[in-house]
Amino acid sequence: MLPTPAQVFLDAGDAATYCGVRSATLRVWRHRYRMTPHQDRDGMNLYDLAELAAVLARRAGDGAA
Repeated sequence: MLPTPAQVFLDAGDAATYCGVRSATLRVWRHRYRMTPHQDRDGMNLYDLAELAAVLARRAGDGAA
C-alpha cells in the first residue's frame, strides 16, 4: 500500500499568487467550488494546494480565465 502524500497548505497571499488572482477571488472560489475550509491557529484562511490545482484545472476546462 502506498503512503498518501501530505497536504500542503498556502496562506491567502501565497495561494492568490499561485493562482494568479486576488485574495478576494479566493473567497469567492471557496463558496463557488465548495472548497474545504482550513484555518491556522490564528484563524487565518489556508488553502489546500491540491484543491487549488483542481479548481484551476476545472476553470481551464470550462474555458474560464
